[in-house]
Amino acid sequence: MVWDPSTGEQLCQLSGHSSWVRSVSWSPDGTKVASGSDDKTVRIWEVATGKELSQLRGHTDYVRSVCFSPDGAKIVSGSWDKTVLIWDAASGEQLCSLRGHTDVVGSVCFSSDGKELTSGSDDSTVRNWDPATRASLS
Repeated sequence: MVWDPSTGEQLCQLSGHSSWVRSVSWSPDGTKVASGSDDKTVRIWEVATGKELSQLRGHTDYVRSVCFSPDGAKIVSGSWDKTVLIWDAASGEQLCSLRGHTDVVGSVCFSSDGKELTSGSDDSTVRNWDPATRASLS
């Protein structure tokens, strides 16, 4: 559900996942929400209507974390399958898969300028990545 924080009013309910939703992220312009679920999908929703815009399929296990890039053009997701995937937010196309973690990826986030992203894992590591070159910076 999406709520108006100033009034507490429910704006819409985003229904479609077939299992637990583990993470949500607002687009920078406030028009969309991305959600990651135990159904192994990332879904993009239009907030004004509650309409599902796309399903992003590529993870082979639960999706634990999702985050929009600062410009809203990309979405990053982390999963129990130990991968970090980068998606084109408009088309839903998987742009790349970042591998290096040896356990569940529980958290992902873009830097404020979008030039790096960071992932945290149950392997007790935090990795910085360059999404342009797909290189691990740490």
